[in-house]
Amino acid sequence: MDMENIVDMGKVVSFVNMKGGVSKTTLLKELAVYASTIDKKKVLVIDVDPQMNLTQSLFLKYGYAATEEVAEEIERANRSDKKTNSKLIVSRASIANIYKQTKTGDILYGDAILDLDDNLSIIPGELGINFLQRNTDSKTIEIGIEKFIRTKNLKEKFDYIFIDCPPTYSSYVTGALIASDAYIIPIRTEFYSILGVNMLLSVVQAVQEEDDLRFKYPLKNLGIVFTAEKTHETTGKINLKDDILNSEKLVNVPKFNNAFKYNSEFPKNLAYTITDSNANNSKHDLNELYKEFIEKVEK
Repeated sequence: MDMENIVDMGKVVSFVNMKGGVSKTTLLKELAVYASTIDKKKVLVIDVDPQMNLTQSLFLKYGYAATEEVAEEIERANRSDKKTNSKLIVSRASIANIYKQTKTGDILYGDAILDLDDNLSIIPGELGINFLQRNTDSKTIEIGIEKFIRTKNLKEKFDYIFIDCPPTYSSYVTGALIASDAYIIPIRTEFYSILGVNMLLSVVQAVQEEDDLRFKYPLKNLGIVFTAEKTHETTGKINLKDDILNSEKLVNVPKFNNAFKYNSEFPKNLAYTITDSNANNSKHDLNELYKEFIEKVEK
């Protein structure tokens, strides 16, 4: 099988920005749930962010918990709020097991991957992952995800693999990029967005230059996607967005035509997804964004 066909067997996309608070995790989750539910794609999401918001959100949606202590805390809160008394399932899967694989040898599928339903799976994050970095060789972390994807033939098993990256330059971001075929840059209409994107582009270039043997093909920049954009923005926001789009640093960077629109439910309910909601306008907007995303990924 030639290299081009291997690349096409599954698309690994990192969602990354060097600035936090840009709805990166929410965008990834919504696209993953939409792709797996509506488009019936096999999707694997990987939570590399130490905040593990992606893990917590999907665990709440599907009835899982990272530890017994977390499960008991959530169940206690549900009882006090007179919500469901259903028992949460504690997952043994964790990304920490992938980072330890070089030292401990091969790991089982179930030690790293949790199948949430027939089409959506997750490699859950780990709350103590920053401690792991201080006690693990950086090269081990940087090659961990790529090695696991390759040795477990995950590009054959999944149509798409999405990686949620932390908003800081670290071995985790390097490892995510090394494992990726492409990356997407979520940003908000804020002045500091230009600095965050410019820093990220420098990081991507540095990672590819330092590990050029792994990058037989250059990482594909799918482009900037604006997030939390309201249907009726102020004149100031519109002008700022134009300034960002036309800035000298970003003028040649690919951009999405569709934005990831603001939804008031996101900050209220961690387990909320547009796909499962009755928000018809949000569903339409997400559908348009997803179609553009697929077009860019498959191009």
